[in-house]
This record gives sequence, structure tokens and C-alpha cells, in this order.
Amino acid sequence: MKKDSLDNRLWFRIGRNLGYLEDTAVAALLGLICVVMALGVFNRFVLKIPLAWADELATFSFVWLALLGATIGVRDKAHIGVDAVTRLYSPSYRRRVALVVLVMIEIFLIVLTKLGIDLCIQIGDQRSPALQIQMFWVYLSLPVSASLMVLHMATAVYEEAKGVVSGT
Repeated sequence: MKKDSLDNRLWFRIGRNLGYLEDTAVAALLGLICVVMALGVFNRFVLKIPLAWADELATFSFVWLALLGATIGVRDKAHIGVDAVTRLYSPSYRRRVALVVLVMIEIFLIVLTKLGIDLCIQIGDQRSPALQIQMFWVYLSLPVSASLMVLHMATAVYEEAKGVVSGT
């Protein structure tokens, strides 16, 4: 068996397992947000005892949910693209333009990962007002999701480059 096909199978398994973890995390976060918000509303309007931490936990969970959701969008190629101009050109030219765009996005995501790590380091021991958790855990959502997007985008770049080289 060729080494390339072995590498592809390993990469496919890694991607599939990452996808499962991402999907599970997003589903769990969505469930958590619903439960926490329902509990907060019930306590505030029925029991007249507002929960100070409910809004904060829901907000922090939503930050993670949104960024992991963007990761899933990259993985599934679900983000919108405008192709009004490139549709005027030949398929081979469109493939080359798509490859350049994907590489540019990959570079942006690598820079975003680096800046997210810097932000996590810079934030230090700052704590949230109600939950008193380190804000590091909230800001960590940026480098984690950006690095996951880097991995998914690398797969897209590889597939597009194969198409450019083979001419399909």
C-alpha cells in the first residue's frame, strides 16, 4: 500500500475524531446554555431570587459555542463565498484562485491562533465578576478554535492543491 494512502487514512481518522469532539462540545454547550438560561429566568421571575452567575455562564458558554460553531463551518465548508467574478473564468483558473484564497485564509488563521495565545498569556489572573473563574478559560476559546480551523483548512488546501496539480 502506498504511503500517501496510509497518511490520508490517518488524517481522515484524526479529522473524523476531531469532528466528533467538536459536534459533541457544541451540542453540550447549547444544552448548557438552555438549561442555565431557563434556570436563571425561573429563579428571577418565579422565585424572585436572581442568579448572579447565570448570565455570565451563559455568555461564556456562548463565546465557546460561536467559535466552535465557526470551526464546524470551516470543516463542513458551510461558510458563504461570493463567486460572481470567478464564475466568468475557466474551471482551472477558478481552482487556482480558490487555492490562493484558501492559503490566505490559512495564514490568517495561523496569525489568529498566535494572537489568541498571546491574549491568553496577557490576560493573566483576571477573574470574572460572578463566577470568579480565570478569564483565561474564556479567552482560550480563540486559540483553540483557530487552531482547529487551521487543521480543517489544511485539509481543504491539500484537496484543492491536488485538484490544481491534477487539472481536475
